[in-house]
Amino acid sequence: MKKTLLVLCLSAAAWCDPTWTVNTPKFPLIAPQQSWVELEVKGPAGAHPQLQGPGQGGLRGGGSPLTEMSPGLYRCRFQPIEGDLRVDEEVLGSCQTVSGLLGIFEVTRPGAVFRTGPSSDYDRLTPVAAGVRFEAIQRQGDWVQVRPPMGWIKLSDGNLLEPSASLGNPQLTMIRVSEPANRVQIRLGSPCAWQVREDVEGHKLWIDLPGVPMAMFHIAYAQKTKNLPSIRMWPQDNGSTVEIPLRQRLWGYQQRWTGQDLIVDVTPAPKIDPKHPLRGLRITLDAGHGGKDSGTVGLELKVKEKDLNFKVTSALKAELEKGGARVTLTRNGDRQVSAESAPADQELQSRVEVAERSQAQLFISIHHNARPDIKDGRVSHGTHIYYYQPSGRGLAQAIAEPLAKAIGEPDWMHLWRSFHVIRQTGMPAVLVEVNFLSNPTLEKGMLARPDYAHKAARGIRQGIERFLRADL
Repeated sequence: MKKTLLVLCLSAAAWCDPTWTVNTPKFPLIAPQQSWVELEVKGPAGAHPQLQGPGQGGLRGGGSPLTEMSPGLYRCRFQPIEGDLRVDEEVLGSCQTVSGLLGIFEVTRPGAVFRTGPSSDYDRLTPVAAGVRFEAIQRQGDWVQVRPPMGWIKLSDGNLLEPSASLGNPQLTMIRVSEPANRVQIRLGSPCAWQVREDVEGHKLWIDLPGVPMAMFHIAYAQKTKNLPSIRMWPQDNGSTVEIPLRQRLWGYQQRWTGQDLIVDVTPAPKIDPKHPLRGLRITLDAGHGGKDSGTVGLELKVKEKDLNFKVTSALKAELEKGGARVTLTRNGDRQVSAESAPADQELQSRVEVAERSQAQLFISIHHNARPDIKDGRVSHGTHIYYYQPSGRGLAQAIAEPLAKAIGEPDWMHLWRSFHVIRQTGMPAVLVEVNFLSNPTLEKGMLARPDYAHKAARGIRQGIERFLRADL
């Protein structure tokens, strides 16, 4: 009996503490026969691991041993076969092969996420409307690789149908231009994936329609077209592209699928009074975090980021309203915007929706920075302004210097990054990391000064006004 318990305990310990951790692929893996898949695992440095399939030995087409790329990181390629994949007898996950398509994947969740790889760590490619159908090529874990265009969608965002299911038949048949709404209505018949590209300096948008052929009937223009001149189209190797030029600076856009049509609402730049650039401008300010989400917490004074964000945001609201702006806050106090039980992506989208409901022309999200590594975070400093959409880059660049100088920070930069609140917004949007709350010297010094929030607010206002006057 004692021997049996000892064996069970040793087996449980081995099961709880595996030697090998898989980075890629995600399991279970379902892939086409004869395809090659990249395997990356972490384990003990200096080992000589062997990749194995079901039974004894390696996999079809080779794939063992694994090569150590850096200490403890190993890679190889393999062709999946039916059964468990193992490294040195330790099971990594199960594999399955298909002779053709995995099936037809139909999107059922509005606003489904289309990504470059099989996890939320990969970049978004495009929004996907409910009803869109793709060819499904392979599955890794909870994600399905589809085409066209090639990308990954979470399995829970739709249904996997039989390979014989219809794909639908989207075709580009008609375009209607409406003004003064600045709306472009693209008739496609059935839902499909699309990708929007911006050229802010060239005053253009491109709508890429992969897998959609052109069968044009007509383009109908508003009788007195002022903002949207001649629409242009090109057939591509696998689809079509629609070019939407503007007569003035591109400020943003909104897109949605309605019935048989893709609707694109284009926003030209508002008219700016150079003497009073903020007058009448609608601005949404977002104090990052709130409620149960404290954000970064200072190491010395235990200052909560959510509170510091709100102080700066409140001071900025007052500063912008002095200049005549119409300001909306995403939160009025220490709370979340959505319900406390809402998941993180819903909370972030709720902040975007505040800006949309108020028809904001600018969106500013206020934060204070930290580093994943505590030791690095204790010495980090600098004003970092993030943008995602091309229309937000000029705003980020304009704010960085005057904000840093206003608070006495010698380093500043503007950066591109895919944050939800600046990716999903349809107007110039930035996320402002005023400085590092994770740095105790800053927490007890610059960030603790009574006039800190007001100085930061004045610096951001100067940057916004610099941006608004840029093209005058």
